[in-house]
Amino acid sequence: MPKLEVTFQLVTPAFLEGFKTEKQYLRLRETSIKGLMRFWWRALAYAQYGDNISQLHDREAEVFGSTKHAASVMFLPSEHEPLMVEDSPKLFESYMGIKYLGYGLLPPSAKQPIPYIKAPWKFTIRLLSQKDFDPLLIDAFKILGLMGGMGRRSRRGFGSLSIVDIKQQGKVLWQSPHTLTDLIRTLQEILPKPGNPHSLPPYTAFGSQTAIYVLGHGPNVYKLWDEVGTQFQMYRSFGRNGRVGSKPAERNFQDDHDLMQKALSHQPIQHAPRRSIFGLPQNYRFSSGGSVSVIPKGPPGDRRASPLIFHLHPLTSDEYIALASVFPAKFLPNEEPKITIRANNQTNLVSGSIEQEYSVITNFITGTITNTQKSRFPELRCIWP
Repeated sequence: MPKLEVTFQLVTPAFLEGFKTEKQYLRLRETSIKGLMRFWWRALAYAQYGDNISQLHDREAEVFGSTKHAASVMFLPSEHEPLMVEDSPKLFESYMGIKYLGYGLLPPSAKQPIPYIKAPWKFTIRLLSQKDFDPLLIDAFKILGLMGGMGRRSRRGFGSLSIVDIKQQGKVLWQSPHTLTDLIRTLQEILPKPGNPHSLPPYTAFGSQTAIYVLGHGPNVYKLWDEVGTQFQMYRSFGRNGRVGSKPAERNFQDDHDLMQKALSHQPIQHAPRRSIFGLPQNYRFSSGGSVSVIPKGPPGDRRASPLIFHLHPLTSDEYIALASVFPAKFLPNEEPKITIRANNQTNLVSGSIEQEYSVITNFITGTITNTQKSRFPELRCIWP
């Protein structure tokens, strides 16, 4: 049977569920990787199948399996280096930007810490196939290692993954690029050419409006990541008493703040806050003690993952880049999607069709710092399309 081996390196700490003892994970669950591969395979497959979603699902079931079909590809237990699981947040104490990106994962020391896998760490995923491997599956592995991660808050840079190499029948088939030029060339070879600029995929996929940016580079992955998180916090946060931490607040979303205060005072709300485009649910807390929740009205659920994905990628052992990928798509399913805004015991239902707000994300990446002429990311470069 054809055999594939994919060796990954964990670049940033991963908050990943798995089999563990008190201080050591026994192995990485192959189902975790299989779930990641389904996601990136679907993201690439949209260009091939378009709106023929039933045909896409049939092909996905053929490759990965379903309740009705056995998978043509078998994911075998992983092989990996010894690793340690850390449960102290001390690593992140001096990185306020990373702590913002990991909100909920990095609680104050008085609360119960959440264990995470320390980076760097290498592991190998092995696969067997009943026939030749689907080329789209191999490309999905490459994209995971160039743009993605695993575990909780992977869209905020946690658990970033890089591929060391891909081997087929024991021979090296592909290695991760070591220069930005080679990385761009690889993306051009793998990613589908942009199509109709006015259409949006029905789910997170590479579509005509997908964009990939380099935000910056540097020798220290944590400092680079922290700067991204700091800028993200400054852009989004309203702050308290005119400040975000020690810095003057930018207050780019005064209208969102005022809208949520209206909800607290039981006034009718006609639309969702603009920051909803970053993903839901969101919670707004006020110094007065009140809070407002913004949640998708299901089905299929009460979450909408962020269309913005941060990734930390090593080019060499002492050179990292921070990537931001934006995946505009239909924000919520259903013909007339709704968002619930809940304040105290009062609920407002507003439209969930907020695709016009994708410019909020683009402005974060390409815009200037409020009240200055300085670029938020001076080294910014769009590398796709």
